[in-house]
Amino acid sequence: MEDQVLKIKSLVDSTEHYVRTSVELYKLKAIDKAADGVAKLFSRIIIIPFVVLFFIMLNIATALWIGEALGKTSFGFFILGGFYGLIGLALYLFGNLLAKAPIKNSIIRYALNIELPWKSRKPQVS
Repeated sequence: MEDQVLKIKSLVDSTEHYVRTSVELYKLKAIDKAADGVAKLFSRIIIIPFVVLFFIMLNIATALWIGEALGKTSFGFFILGGFYGLIGLALYLFGNLLAKAPIKNSIIRYALNIELPWKSRKPQVS
């Protein structure tokens, strides 16, 4: 009888240790994913102002070029403004289809560590 009690106690202790270890592992995995996501976010936040500045300068130059070709500088800015207005309207009307779903799917793939077949990494040869 005592032998069975000792076996049950050992089993309970092993199970308790397993559960604690599993919980700790999931915590560490969650922390790793969060840290990786925050690092990726901050690296992109640093790059975004330079990209925005580049596109602002490119748009000003394009508007001036179009305006010069049409004979009046303001026409270039009106044409470019209309172009971006149409893009904004399209994004407003089709935003869920064009932006929401791909972003959501990207977050899910990242969280579940799913790699797309066409983006798979080549195995390293040692």
